[in-house]
Amino acid sequence: MKEFREYIKIAKLITSKTFENISNENTKKLQNWENSSSENKSIVNKLLNLEGYNKWVETYYLFDAEKNWEKTKRRIHPKTSTRKLRYQLIKIAAALFIPIAIFFAIQQNKNLQTKDQFINIAPGYPKAFLTLNDGQIIGLDNRDTTFNIENVNVTIKNHLISYQGTNPKKSLGNNTLTTPVGGEYSLMLSDGTKIKLNAATKLEYPVAFSGKKREVKLNGEAFLKVFSNPSKPFKVETGKIGVEVLGTAFNVKAYESEETTKTTLNEGKVKVNSWNKEIIIKPNQQITFYKSTNRMIVEDVDASIFSAWTKGRLVFKDVRLEEIMQSLTKWYNFNIIYESEEVKDLCFSINVNRYDNINNIFEFLATTQTLKYEVKNNVAIIKRTE
Repeated sequence: MKEFREYIKIAKLITSKTFENISNENTKKLQNWENSSSENKSIVNKLLNLEGYNKWVETYYLFDAEKNWEKTKRRIHPKTSTRKLRYQLIKIAAALFIPIAIFFAIQQNKNLQTKDQFINIAPGYPKAFLTLNDGQIIGLDNRDTTFNIENVNVTIKNHLISYQGTNPKKSLGNNTLTTPVGGEYSLMLSDGTKIKLNAATKLEYPVAFSGKKREVKLNGEAFLKVFSNPSKPFKVETGKIGVEVLGTAFNVKAYESEETTKTTLNEGKVKVNSWNKEIIIKPNQQITFYKSTNRMIVEDVDASIFSAWTKGRLVFKDVRLEEIMQSLTKWYNFNIIYESEEVKDLCFSINVNRYDNINNIFEFLATTQTLKYEVKNNVAIIKRTE
């Protein structure tokens, strides 16, 4: 903690310089620290240029740059007096001390790393298997092709499989799209519904919808943007719960191996039912179903956090380490060992590029000084800092 307090002191100096509110004495202090090593000079340079500033904000904190900049511009009105403007800038700057300090710690940790400490665990990428109604299995890694199933055209291109054709009077059977650990894939159903599957996910669906209902079965995590058709409700079955919609965008996380099923609504309205209970949720609400007790709990959330993975981000806000690692092990395809049960309950906020190497995440976790880690043969061993 003593080392981290030093980072905060330097962070305050950097922040003051950024907002042009630094005294001559503090300018000398900052220059002395900066000139004491090439690593320090590199860190200061990164933070004082716009690209570096945006990088630590975007990577390590839940920060919507565009939205918050608009808020800042509204707060700092052109007609604001110089004195009032300076006061407002200082208030904004104060909120940046800790994030910059954490950025310092991460950069210092990078400089101390040796090649042997680099974790060579790569992120996932688009890959999946398509199982046809007759049992034939097609690997979809970098494969573009087109074929026909009784007047329904199936096109596989650019990591998207789409079905297009007339609405049949009879069932054409089901297809199953399966992503392995470390995989993801996109799908457009015959009705125009768009679905993105996360890693280790299985979705069973009709080649073309017939009758008065549209139903799919999900084991894993998927984001769905359902094509609106009030006369044909769309339903997602996940084992113990069903999610029914008319036209909406929502995320469902329903891994068979996990205790909870989470449905998070971005747009529209959905009805979640289980054991003769029905609950309707609105945008920016999440309903969690607990399998062991059959309980359903509704919470207000920022829905964009739970669908961030579809836009190339891994975002967690004050989430237990065990839950974070459940997601990471599926995407990065590694195993994890906890040296104590209590370390699982540590909570963190993370916002990183989904396609980056996992090093950034482990570096951030270690920098908090609450845990340490070791990686051997694709197995991460995590324990509480003594």
